[in-house]
Amino acid sequence: MGKPTEMGRSARWGAACNPCAIAKVRCHRSTGTPGTECDRCWSLAKKCTQQVPKPRKKRQAKPTKKSQLDDETIIESLKLQEQICPSLDGLLDSNSDQPLPPCDSSSPPTTQSPSEDQFDEDAVANTSMPGFNPFARRPCTCPVNLGKEDLGSVEPDEKLLSIYQNHLTPPFPFVIVSPGTAVAQLQRGQPFLMKVIRMVAHIRDRRLMWEYKQAIMQHISDAVILKSERSLDLLQGILVFLGYYNYYCLAHGQFNNLTHLAHSMIGDIGLDRDVRPRERNQYEAMDPKEPKARTNEERRALVGVWYMSSISALTFSKLDSPRYTKHFERCLSELKDAAEQESDELLVELVRIQHFTQEIFEFNDSDQVAYSCPGLIPHQISGPSHLYEAQAELERARSSLPQPLKSNYLLTSHYDIAQLRILEPQLSRADPRNDAITAALRAWFDNWLAIPTRYYSYMPMPGFGHLIYAVSFLARRARILLLAQDWARDNSANAQQVHPTPETTIPHDWSETTEGLMLGVLESLAVRFASAKDEMATIHGGDWNNDLLDLAARRLRVIKARIERWCQIVATDSHSPVSKDQIRNGLDEGQQKTVKTGNWWLEQLDGPWLDESGRGSWL
Repeated sequence: MGKPTEMGRSARWGAACNPCAIAKVRCHRSTGTPGTECDRCWSLAKKCTQQVPKPRKKRQAKPTKKSQLDDETIIESLKLQEQICPSLDGLLDSNSDQPLPPCDSSSPPTTQSPSEDQFDEDAVANTSMPGFNPFARRPCTCPVNLGKEDLGSVEPDEKLLSIYQNHLTPPFPFVIVSPGTAVAQLQRGQPFLMKVIRMVAHIRDRRLMWEYKQAIMQHISDAVILKSERSLDLLQGILVFLGYYNYYCLAHGQFNNLTHLAHSMIGDIGLDRDVRPRERNQYEAMDPKEPKARTNEERRALVGVWYMSSISALTFSKLDSPRYTKHFERCLSELKDAAEQESDELLVELVRIQHFTQEIFEFNDSDQVAYSCPGLIPHQISGPSHLYEAQAELERARSSLPQPLKSNYLLTSHYDIAQLRILEPQLSRADPRNDAITAALRAWFDNWLAIPTRYYSYMPMPGFGHLIYAVSFLARRARILLLAQDWARDNSANAQQVHPTPETTIPHDWSETTEGLMLGVLESLAVRFASAKDEMATIHGGDWNNDLLDLAARRLRVIKARIERWCQIVATDSHSPVSKDQIRNGLDEGQQKTVKTGNWWLEQLDGPWLDESGRGSWL
């Protein structure tokens, strides 16, 4: 056989003979006759037709350690999810007497927190008082190991709707169910709102409320995230959920998630702007229909979401302060003029005083001031004069309230909190003779001590937000006064050695102010919370398994014990475990900013926020 003379084409990818493939050269075949060698193998006298190339083995990348850990985590999560609440679909759709399915593993594991004297010294910031931990994690209050025997019986829907209308709507008038509305009618028109009402109205059993919450969150996830549903029914249900979220755990971020979800839903529905007529389309044969006017239900939901967002921003400082536009004020004016519900007047006043409080908060907090280039805006009003004007405006607004609203405990709490916000810049001066701060604190606590005990169980989330801020304000004042007292004692001793004069003596009312105001009101409020549970148990015939007020009373007594410890440290001049120089340094700028928010009461103290079993509880 002679050498082929015709020019052939290279074999396609994967069809080269085995010798050419091993040599990594092109495999040419001048003739297309089956069974003939390629040009290279013909010249080398090799029989490549008998050497069939093996299938090419693709190179596989070695998995990294991170990908292996991620895969293991996903597998474990899926296995855990299969064990958590196998079926939650029919949990809220009926009120059968059968026990709810147990949810043993739904709550995240909680770790035993160290005691007050055993926290890590390296994690504690350089503060002036022992027991101050700015890195403490917020405790989890989720019930653990719930079984069928732990869950109470389900109340009838008619009774639950009555509880919502008579006890839960008056302090939170943003979602109104008109009297005479039947359960079946509400179930057909607003099914999700009925589910949320069924959840929050089970107020006698907090564990049952938490079990309902799992089904509600599953419904929100399926309807909003997966199916992209947007409706007024969903918005009102989420708003009611936010209004009474104080009965649930704040450690997992669901409160902020629901708040953001409500905001986005308002934008998707278009409630954040006025109704505008549609433009005529040239392809439409008929004129476009006029859009429907805003209903009062939509207006209440709109201002209610803003109200809860502002409460969250001012209390926990986890969200930015929401904007208050002219559209909100127009909605309030229309609600007030229509007077469709008696509670609309209270709703208008609640939103307006919250807007006023937010303005004071933004003025005091430099981080909340809108940034602008210097020289482009006129000179703004100075701080003190602005606060003086705010004080006068607050007094005018309080005096102009209708007589029935002047005795409303929640609205009064709003005004007292606004007064504390105005006086907050004076808190760092550590003057025990500041009668304005003392009077403002006493006014807020006197109002809460005057509330009938049965109303504590129906207090919405804004009321407990006020409690968090007021107690943190009180504890900050106690701490600053004690630090100033220790500083004044040392300066007084040194001054007496050089120039003994009566002016260098320490006022005797410092300890009395600290112990009398700071400790007495905390104990009184804790006693009121404890008696409130006993009263509710008596009203319900002993069937009262809501431990929220017990946990709140325990927190107040823990703060009282902490302040007593601070008083003892200053009195005995023993500054262990921190040095005396640290106590004299007081609060630096960063620490003052840290304890400025309500998170100080929730996160900055380690240990006391756990109950005897080591499990975190209440907020």
